[in-house]
Amino acid sequence: MFTGIITDIGRIQSITDNGGDWRIVIQTNFDLGETDIGASIACAGCCLTVVSKTKETFYVDVSAESLSKTNIGSWTEGASINLEQALKMGDELGGILCPVMLTVWRKSLASHQKVTHIALFLMHLKNWRE
Repeated sequence: MFTGIITDIGRIQSITDNGGDWRIVIQTNFDLGETDIGASIACAGCCLTVVSKTKETFYVDVSAESLSKTNIGSWTEGASINLEQALKMGDELGGILCPVMLTVWRKSLASHQKVTHIALFLMHLKNWRE
């Protein structure tokens, strides 16, 4: 689980194409000594799995499918990306927890244009109950 609060700006150290799938090495200021292999890190909003690490870098494998469905395929070596480590039990969430309703306005669906914006409306649900 992620809060959406960026906790580091990483740098893409290298990208290796392995037959359509990518191995990406990302430099970070996170204390990776506390990060397990298999842990999730949000990289520019995409949840990726740590497959290897050093003191200052972590490695992720990205499938061709993920490259086609996210912005990862546009990443380049040396680029900066937002990073966030996954929450652990007991971590502070920050912000305000509230039920929300997500409304996506897709006028462009009828005209077959690419959706480039999503509108998020937060509404107080007067009669909401658990």
